[in-house]
Amino acid sequence: FPGRRTGCKLGGKSGAELAAELKSSPVFGSVPVMAVSALNKEAGWDGLFVDYMQKPYDIYELKAKIDQHAIPLAVASQ
Repeated sequence: FPGRRTGCKLGGKSGAELAAELKSSPVFGSVPVMAVSALNKEAGWDGLFVDYMQKPYDIYELKAKIDQHAIPLAVASQ
């Protein structure tokens, strides 16, 4: 499945800060961002992430959520 992930090292930024930067980008603003975190869903995340999963997670559920939100390559290239 296509996509990118960030790890624990976000350059001193929180996942929400990184998601906000992506959303404001003319290049990456339409890319769906999903939060996968050991933390509970936090206030202020609405509108930043298309979905959320808490760790530990089931890999099949994660793949299903990614498939649900994935932008088909034909659409993404337009």
